[in-house]
Amino acid sequence: MSAHEDLHHRFAALDGIRGIAILSVVIYHATMTLGHDFEPIQFLLSAGHTGWLGVEVFFALSGFLITRILLKNRHAPAREYFGTFYYRRALRILPLYFGVLAIIWVVSVALPHLNPQGAAKFLDQQWWFWLHAANMSREFHGAHMPALEFGYFELSHFWTLAVEEHFYLFWPLLVFTLSVRNLALSAIVIVLLSMALRTGLLHTEEPWINAVLATPKHLAGLALGGLAAVWLHCRPAGSITPVVRRGTWALVSLVVLACLLIPVSEQDGAFDAGVALLTALATACAALWVTTDPSARLGHWLSHPVLVTYGKYSYGIYVFHYLLGPLARRAELSTWPGGYTLGIVWYVALSLVVPLLVAMVSYRYWEAPWLRLKDRRDYRPDAPPSVPPVAPA
Repeated sequence: MSAHEDLHHRFAALDGIRGIAILSVVIYHATMTLGHDFEPIQFLLSAGHTGWLGVEVFFALSGFLITRILLKNRHAPAREYFGTFYYRRALRILPLYFGVLAIIWVVSVALPHLNPQGAAKFLDQQWWFWLHAANMSREFHGAHMPALEFGYFELSHFWTLAVEEHFYLFWPLLVFTLSVRNLALSAIVIVLLSMALRTGLLHTEEPWINAVLATPKHLAGLALGGLAAVWLHCRPAGSITPVVRRGTWALVSLVVLACLLIPVSEQDGAFDAGVALLTALATACAALWVTTDPSARLGHWLSHPVLVTYGKYSYGIYVFHYLLGPLARRAELSTWPGGYTLGIVWYVALSLVVPLLVAMVSYRYWEAPWLRLKDRRDYRPDAPPSVPPVAPA
């Protein structure tokens, strides 16, 4: 296998990890309100309800890839280091994100009669989203997962994009200014602080404090991904593969076992936070494995065309898949061909296929023209390819 093929295989495998993440999230949102009297089918639906862990996969992979890029370029002049990073991140994230918000704003202003209450609510609270503060809005209003519904649209899933955007505000500065050792220590501190907040060890009832802490609660996965990238940066690639291989299988096994227990955990915050941490660790180890050992069987599995395709368009899928959630949840599946049981199958299948098709069209005709502008400010031609956000990064 040539060096070029190695590089392509590694990045295809990383896209495969991203594909698993987006498929998990879409299945979670498609099945979260569904139930069934037949226990085997209910078990499958319960398995789909664990798909929220896909967000932790996104966070860990994003932290890993972003940190690798930053570490490779940290010796560039500050203006080029920061300017190029934020220029490229803005081109990847903002055109689609702001484009969707603009469309919703136009609908709310031009066609308020479709849903007067929903349109008014969006126009009144839209600034949370334009300022990348959807996660802060969720915490400020005092609910763990409020349905931020504006008429036929739902924007609650945008909270993850806000977390990543806030991560980008300080992490590049830490990479640029700290030694590698202190950067690793900082990542560990962030993980510990994040877990303390998420498990309730540090708690407050003040809405504005909760809003400020909305991002720190979910930084563990991003920091763990960054820590994995720092570890890779400091060690010869071949010296860590056996350790990472064993660690990956052990962590994945623990995550699978934990997922079987989640449906009966009664939504315990500490338990869910622990499973999220294990998922992020497993993702970071898997990313290390396929990066350091391109010939690994895991890399071949993750390079499956279906996973790679979903991974490539994961950002668009993430943005679009839940926008019409309120409308989709009104579907009467019992009236679909084959009755309720087959209706579930049709519903989940459409939830997986339609957002992919929309994302492919969006990528070709809206996102790609913006992404082509990246090459105008790329001072490291050997840098890894673009890192999509949660969808991101």
